[in-house]
Amino acid sequence: MVHIIKNKQLAAAKQRLGRVAAQTRGLSLAGTHYGQNMGFVNVSYKRSTAIDAMQQRVLDELNPLRVGMPPEQTEQMKTFTGQKHTNLERYGFATVGETYNPHITLARTLSGEPIDTEAMLPEPTSFSGMFSALGIFELGDNGTCIQQVEQFALQKE
Repeated sequence: MVHIIKNKQLAAAKQRLGRVAAQTRGLSLAGTHYGQNMGFVNVSYKRSTAIDAMQQRVLDELNPLRVGMPPEQTEQMKTFTGQKHTNLERYGFATVGETYNPHITLARTLSGEPIDTEAMLPEPTSFSGMFSALGIFELGDNGTCIQQVEQFALQKE
């Protein structure tokens, strides 16, 4: 969600995200449907008050450390309007707050073309479960998480 944190802010980001994790219970999330965009295949999760509150705490803690935004987000600034444009200006990412789509990207197709998820993948509910950690990742192309930098356990029930 918060995309650009330079190395000099990384220690502060770790401290802040650790604080959020220590104050947040693990989340039980239900997979609802698959989505696809530019060859990326993801499973989306049902939004809840708990996940929305956690997202806001993460934004509140980490956004002050953000420097700029990824190049693809800068390009989107030219085409997005309304809430997505406001989110890009404020957070460097379009889909936060009202437009948030909690999801996990499962794969990227080689061709970039959509796949038949109904025929090729299990029911989205098979990705439901308890999520027990927050993480900081190095980002690759299109916001992909290419390497975990740090993981923070959420509170146990």
